Amino acid sequence: MILCNRCKKRPAVVFITAMNGGTQKNEGLCMYCARELQIPQIKDYMEQLGITDDEIDQLSEQMMELVDGDSFEP
Repeated sequence: MILCNRCKKRPAVVFITAMNGGTQKNEGLCMYCARELQIPQIKDYMEQLGITDDEIDQLSEQMMELVDGDSFEP
């Protein structure tokens, strides 16, 4: 699992490529950080679906549990 490049706490689920002076930089962000950075597509998507910050936190916790294998049942 890849953690968010920004907060280092939640799983990265949004991946962006940014150009900085001709250098390409790939970053993975969690939904919370992507929303905080106001990435237009993510912000619009979450507003359309009515997803709250609490729901983002719950989803992140569930994803962490899945990856840890504690609650994963095939």
